[in-house]
Amino acid sequence: MRRALAILCVAVSCAAVREPVRAQPSAQCGREEVACFHELYEQECLEAPKFERCLVFLQRLETTRQGSPSVDLALLLGETLTGLSRKDELAPEAQARYLARARAAYGQAVRRAPSNAAGYIGLAALARTGKERVQRLRGAVRAEYQPAHMARGNAVGGSLRISAALA
Repeated sequence: MRRALAILCVAVSCAAVREPVRAQPSAQCGREEVACFHELYEQECLEAPKFERCLVFLQRLETTRQGSPSVDLALLLGETLTGLSRKDELAPEAQARYLARARAAYGQAVRRAPSNAAGYIGLAALARTGKERVQRLRGAVRAEYQPAHMARGNAVGGSLRISAALA
C-alpha cells in the first residue's frame, strides 16, 4: 500500500513539473497610458526570452494605437517594430516589412509633432542612404532648435513675445 502511494506521489509530482508555467496576466494599459506601455515593452520585448511575447505586445500596441493621436505611442510602435526587425527568427522579407512599418510609424510621429526630434531620429536610424540620414538628422536639429512654445507662432513673433516678457 505504501509503495503504491509512493508511486502515485512521484507520478503526480512529475506531472506537476511538466506543467508549463503560466504567464502572469499583463497589466491593462489605457489608450493614453504611455508609461504603462513602455513598462510592458521592457517586460515583453527586452527582458522576455520569447519572440512570441513581443509579437503579442506588438499586436496589443497596434490595436490600442488605432485612432489614437498619441505621438508617444507612434514612437513606441516604431521602436518596437525596429527591434523586431532585428530578430534572427525572421525571414529577410519579414524584416523588411517590419522596417517599412517602423518608418511609417516614425513618419506619422513627425507629421503629428514636427517639433519633436524623436521621430526624426528614429527615421535617421532607419535611413537607407547617408544622404537620407543627414536629412533626417537635420530635421531633428531644427525640431530641437525651435522650442514648442515658439513653434505655435512664427519665429519672429515668438521672439518678440519672449523679448517683451524679459523686458
